[in-house]
Amino acid sequence: MLEHEVDKKSIDKNNPFYNNVNELNDQLENTTLNSNDTITEQSIFDQHQTLKFYKDDKYKINNINVLDLIYSDKHIEKAIQIFAKAAEREKVGKMNDAVRYYRESMKIYNNIETVYRKKLQYEYTLETYYKNMNSFNGKAKESVDKISKKNVELLEEDEEKEPCLLIEMLPIYILNKIAIELFEINQEYFINFISTCSFVNTNCFQNNSLLFKRLAEKVYEHQFYDTDVSLRLTKQEKNVEDAWQISTFYKGDYKQMLQQRPYIKFQGVYISVNNYIRQGGQVEGSSNLFNPIHMVTYYRYFRFMPNGDVIRLVTTDEPAKVVKVLKYGLKESVVGKWSINIQLNNLLTIERYDASGDKCIEQFIISDHTKRLPHNKLVWDESYYIGKDGEGISFRLKNEKNFYFSRVRSYPVKVDTLM
Repeated sequence: MLEHEVDKKSIDKNNPFYNNVNELNDQLENTTLNSNDTITEQSIFDQHQTLKFYKDDKYKINNINVLDLIYSDKHIEKAIQIFAKAAEREKVGKMNDAVRYYRESMKIYNNIETVYRKKLQYEYTLETYYKNMNSFNGKAKESVDKISKKNVELLEEDEEKEPCLLIEMLPIYILNKIAIELFEINQEYFINFISTCSFVNTNCFQNNSLLFKRLAEKVYEHQFYDTDVSLRLTKQEKNVEDAWQISTFYKGDYKQMLQQRPYIKFQGVYISVNNYIRQGGQVEGSSNLFNPIHMVTYYRYFRFMPNGDVIRLVTTDEPAKVVKVLKYGLKESVVGKWSINIQLNNLLTIERYDASGDKCIEQFIISDHTKRLPHNKLVWDESYYIGKDGEGISFRLKNEKNFYFSRVRSYPVKVDTLM
């Protein structure tokens, strides 16, 4: 997730459109609890000493509960905070910062890693207990409500059940038209609309074949299939004039087509985080037993354009600094050409020329990051260059990291707005 640029608007993370089609990054789901009806999570933590698993040995260190140990010693509490900060840095590839914070926390308390792990396990147990308690209370309240409701229904047998939402009064075809109009105007408005409730989500998105057709048209219209290069399309698809119009091979199921047929995404950037170790300078007269080293983190960026261009950049600058300026003409960036070959295992080929005129070719397999994030990952397949004399040299890919897509809200889609 890219800070400042990547869309962080809270949306239902179980929404299939959000996960499978619109290529947004995972969002945080906020839940507001009613203190009068539910047990608060904080109260569970405050009263954890009264719970049955408080005395469980697996949550103890030196025969003391891990939370009691942390709260009883300010040094351990500080070490935990620093260790957690190190773990966060490691997640985003900032290895220099991570190593520094790990060392700092271990200097404060040598056994901090064990304390940190037990703390996470114990907190997870408390959170699970909290959720189960609220679930039990909710079911009990629901049972009472059902009894009351049944009594009312006996008195009003002939009355029709009123819809829980006014929107449910509208015919399905009207709701579908509203959904299509919102999708055409603004996709974020559309996401908010279908996230309203399960009724709208099911009828206006999951069962709306016209919507998936419109989406497929928008997606595949801008894909670059270079028919001048052999094997860019299957034999059957070569018989189709417009490469993206291949729905007949998916039996008209546009949803299945979007899930299975690979495509490149333009509303964001593909990022690969890489690290390598570099030897530090040796102080004159110092012992050779202590050679300083540096952990260097650098990033590869791909920003694809619907006209077949791809902006390529390799830099140590972090994504938050780069995504805003990753445009045509950016210093040290290189513009290449991209194309997709679905016959060769969803192969993506990027071709560019270096300053000497040699041709550099990088090939990737377009794959799914998760089931909910299709076509979000580029896996290295081959990297080589061809000199002016026609000879080629392949590069080793053992230490190369895959690319992952991150959406950038400010990126437009139309070609004329990219130049």
